[in-house]
Amino acid sequence: MPVGYGMEVEMRWSQPSTTGDVPSARAGHTLTLVRPTQAVLFGGCGNKGPTNDVYVLDMSGGSFQWSCATPVGAAAVPPRARQRSSSRPPP
Repeated sequence: MPVGYGMEVEMRWSQPSTTGDVPSARAGHTLTLVRPTQAVLFGGCGNKGPTNDVYVLDMSGGSFQWSCATPVGAAAVPPRARQRSSSRPPP
């Protein structure tokens, strides 16, 4: 239906409260939805320059819980710090 006929859905921005190990403020990061209730944040640029840290946001149960991810095994060597990269969800 064309805009202007009274059927528009009103949307508003909100800032839900989060708990856990909340990542620092940054720009140029990737945030990838890997499950319906889980997203992975990687890299970006903060106050100290580009970063290569990884955080997981768990959105299950109606709450928003951050945790810092530590690579193990073959993934123990983290990628170089970067910003403005891209990512895609797993198949």
